[in-house]
Amino acid sequence: MIEGEEFSVNFVPSVASVPPPKVQKVPIPPVPAGKMVRIPFGRIFATRSGDKGGNANLGVWGKSPEAYAFLKEFLTTKKLKELLKDMSGYESSATSSPICSPSISISREFSAKA
Repeated sequence: MIEGEEFSVNFVPSVASVPPPKVQKVPIPPVPAGKMVRIPFGRIFATRSGDKGGNANLGVWGKSPEAYAFLKEFLTTKKLKELLKDMSGYESSATSSPICSPSISISREFSAKA
């Protein structure tokens, strides 16, 4: 009912099943070497975060294979606790999983156990 008026929604039949996409193998280059420069984080990385109950998670992924190579080496659980000092007393874990592009999501789970 919308604004006091009832209406029916017709059933839409499902389409034929579609095979899942093939996972692409992306060669990960060595970590870039040389001088580091300051640039906006969002130029080479993207992020997301969320929480459920007593847990929180943070996802960071590189926008290129080179960005991923750097991220995988730099953003360890230890480094994240250094950067997010309020979280240092919480249990945390890290995972990496390839997506169907040169992006990788590394998430950190902080449980409520201090």
